[in-house]
Amino acid sequence: MTSILEGKVVSVTGATGGIGKELCLKFTNKGSKVIALGRDSEKLKELLSKGVAYRTCEVDLADTEKLERVARDILKSVESVDILINNAGFFELRSISEIEKDNIDSMFAINVFSPIILAKYFSKSMKKNNWGRIINIGSSSCYNGGPLTSLYCSSKHALLGFSRSASEELKRYNIRVSNISPSSTRTKMGEIPLATDQKYNTFIDPADVAKTCVFISEFDENMEIKEILLNRVWVQ
Repeated sequence: MTSILEGKVVSVTGATGGIGKELCLKFTNKGSKVIALGRDSEKLKELLSKGVAYRTCEVDLADTEKLERVARDILKSVESVDILINNAGFFELRSISEIEKDNIDSMFAINVFSPIILAKYFSKSMKKNNWGRIINIGSSSCYNGGPLTSLYCSSKHALLGFSRSASEELKRYNIRVSNISPSSTRTKMGEIPLATDQKYNTFIDPADVAKTCVFISEFDENMEIKEILLNRVWVQ
């Protein structure tokens, strides 16, 4: 059976990371044209060589001015971006007393500002088609907090707030906005030691996060999936 995702243009940020690579693979397998955004030029070339990316864009999401130029260039090269997956994320442990302005700028540029900027540009083409999907990859930190993660958690709370508001604003155009929040996942970010004792082998498989995004994107009935919290079954 043909998927409604066949021929759809899908933009994925953080495309060279654990979840990002799985997103590129699974949407390509559905017949979508994936535009992969990331910082690592060699890994982006690898996505192209493996045929899991239709186009790549090397960009540092913290550079918001360049990101806007990239977004405009993408829209010049394709008729529309049908699905936007804001997957890139930045995480670091930092005590509140050690937070500097540069730390705030970096955290919010990647985790909050870049999703908003891309949604601003790509939602315009979605409106014209009266169809679109925006999926923001949040975190279980959208809903809680912890020691040394106040900056990260606040950025993910902000992303959740944007997702909820964008959903209400854009659904009249048949653009569905979802916030997917995985708990600890087997990615490079997941390898960063936390204040609590967590076992990496119990973390979520990135492929399962990608499968969830495909399911949400394909679902086209009279129901919206606004938020999903993905928790581990086994925690040691």
